[in-house]
Amino acid sequence: MNQIYILLLAFITFSCSSDVKTRLGIEGVWERTGRVIYEGGIAVDTVPPFQSSSGIVREGHQFKFYSKGYFNWVGNIINLDSLGRDKAYGNTIHGRYEIRNDSLFEYMERGSDTWFKKGGWADKQREENGYATYKAKIKIGSDYYQQYRIGKNGKGSGELFKRIDSYTPGSNPYVGVWERTDGYYSENPTKLISKEDYFPSYLKDIDIYMMFTDNHYIHFMNAVRLDSLNNDVFKHRAAAVSYKIDGDTINYELIGGTDNIMNSRSWKKGRRRYHNVSENKMVISNFLDNSNPFEFMRVFKNLE
Repeated sequence: MNQIYILLLAFITFSCSSDVKTRLGIEGVWERTGRVIYEGGIAVDTVPPFQSSSGIVREGHQFKFYSKGYFNWVGNIINLDSLGRDKAYGNTIHGRYEIRNDSLFEYMERGSDTWFKKGGWADKQREENGYATYKAKIKIGSDYYQQYRIGKNGKGSGELFKRIDSYTPGSNPYVGVWERTDGYYSENPTKLISKEDYFPSYLKDIDIYMMFTDNHYIHFMNAVRLDSLNNDVFKHRAAAVSYKIDGDTINYELIGGTDNIMNSRSWKKGRRRYHNVSENKMVISNFLDNSNPFEFMRVFKNLE
């Protein structure tokens, strides 16, 4: 076991108690750094974050964003087939959460089609309740947290995360949770166009959310596009970025996302947008390196 993982495991084991009410809480952005192995109900080892049960270590990333009541996460690994092609596209989930006693409850409302596979447990729960519930035990420190699940036989595993950002409403105008509602063309700002009318008519159930923390944000989008066999072929997308405010524009630096984001040249080189927030509404332009950056302005409403 790598020495740094031993130190992290010791930190989690001895500095965190069952009382999850810490000074900072879980709000903020967390990066996955390890996987904790349990035997007999006790943490016995910590391995790299994307090491399989057979010992294969893969490259990848996972970031989790928590506001006061919402959460978003995006994860992606490199999983090559026999021809050297990456089989992993990346996953993302959006929803609400709560912490009760020593347990984390994530109520998954939207997310990757692989998570909500038709007929699967998450899809069935969402059909019945409007969301699917993920539950895990949790230990939170100021800089690290662990979520873990242990079976009756005492065996299990946990995910270890380190804090990379905080969530402080009011620290800047953008901190909060936002849902895309409509937009307008810049030459006619009084005429709002719903997101359903803006996107092609073959896209249904369009969901677009953003969560801004103090220095990061995550963008989530999914929709339904049916093929001739009635299968949903739309590829969900999510991007996790760091940002810096420069007057009325924001500069972005990509840190993670699904394949369609990670393989985009423009995302890789960093991007810049005009933003404006007023009266619980956020307006975002096209990326400013486009030929007509202000042609269409996206409008989001504040959820938190």
